[in-house]
Amino acid sequence: MATSGRLLCEATLLPLEATNSDEIINDGIKTLALYEVSYEVGPISTTVKGEPDQVWGALRGMYERAAHQGREVMLVVKITNG
Repeated sequence: MATSGRLLCEATLLPLEATNSDEIINDGIKTLALYEVSYEVGPISTTVKGEPDQVWGALRGMYERAAHQGREVMLVVKITNG
């Protein structure tokens, strides 16, 4: 059973066929600051917490920012509402 209306997720942004992967990833992560979420950047993934609409918006924003800069990107996400 869910303990609150908040979501917790772990997201990994993977630019494919890009020579500037670090730049694309860092710009994508910067997008999270535009949303009312808390986040912690780790060595291989970023943890995002917040209200569902904000978390979903932040993930979409991060993906779209990266997709705009790279040829092809993959966003791998694990989400829990517990």
